[in-house]
Amino acid sequence: MNDNQILKTKVRNKIKINCGNMILNTDAYEEKFPNGTIHNTVYDKNNSFQNSDKFLVPKNHYFFLGDNRDCSKDSRYLGSVGYVHKDNLVGKARIIFFSSDRKVGSILKIWKWNKIIRFDRFFKIIK
Repeated sequence: MNDNQILKTKVRNKIKINCGNMILNTDAYEEKFPNGTIHNTVYDKNNSFQNSDKFLVPKNHYFFLGDNRDCSKDSRYLGSVGYVHKDNLVGKARIIFFSSDRKVGSILKIWKWNKIIRFDRFFKIIK
């Protein structure tokens, strides 16, 4: 169990982010982990800044947290996603094959591909 506190410092107010068809009002924070690593993140003003529940992950299972914690359905949703058994892990992501920006528009809008498609991310190696 990890009971370490993460130091959070607000760095910006009122940032809007897309969450599917919704817009979330967020604030930006700098988080400093116990090992000294620093990450920048955003939190939904209404609820996500609070500490999460504690989860006891069963042996041979993994807990997955989405990269957009306020807009991700992940292991925190025990009734629908939950913990993932090690037998269900079949590979490791190694490359970004395709990337588009849904905030700009749908990939079906071919006439906007020059703005929608993030060509700088195509075939990028994941470290």
